[in-house]
Amino acid sequence: TEMSIHFFAASPANYLPDLAFWAKMHQVDAFVLADDLQYSSHAHINRCRIKGIDGGQWLTVPVRTKSVGPQKITEVRIVNETDWRQRHLRSLHACYRSAAYFEKYIDFFEDVYRQEWRFLVDLNVTCIEFCKNALGIVTPVHRSSEWQLAEAGTARLIAMVRRLGATGYLCESHYQLAIDARQFEQAGVSVRFFDAAPKPYYQLFGDFEPDLSVLDLLFNEGDAARDFLPDIPKS
Repeated sequence: TEMSIHFFAASPANYLPDLAFWAKMHQVDAFVLADDLQYSSHAHINRCRIKGIDGGQWLTVPVRTKSVGPQKITEVRIVNETDWRQRHLRSLHACYRSAAYFEKYIDFFEDVYRQEWRFLVDLNVTCIEFCKNALGIVTPVHRSSEWQLAEAGTARLIAMVRRLGATGYLCESHYQLAIDARQFEQAGVSVRFFDAAPKPYYQLFGDFEPDLSVLDLLFNEGDAARDFLPDIPKS
């Protein structure tokens, strides 16, 4: 029996994404990892924020962007000449070794950072699949690169709607200007915009800080992590 898909959401295949990404995935009937969008160094595709004794800090995967021109996320190569993997692992140990669920998840990351990754997307998708299971999210995930869509902008999202047999699209409010609502209307697709309200959870090192990587939530809250994903209003 085919499950009817009402709402879907899409996000770039980011590195250890923040909680809004997971709240969105948890809320919808289908989720698209947009892994063939153009890579941007200003987004979170190759970096995430964790929290240490001095507050928020970035973990950045070094990637090859010089003199390669515009590239899709799937084409971005990691620069392995530096010991970035050791650095990321050391940061996780320094920031989270006293967290309640450190032992539960660190083996996965030890293993991930032992491997030499050539393409950023492979590292990111591997981490996304692990965190999805750790959060107990069961939403089916698709990768846009598998569809080889020719459209751009709103037309591209509508093409995804058709591909999935969906009737609606869930999206953060700050994308409102980037989306042509009339095009959606003409296609008979409803769009829901939201602002995800952070839900404070236990963190090490002082006051609650929002917008961190899902890592922070998993290490601190373990099996209960999903309950602390931001609320997305249903209306």
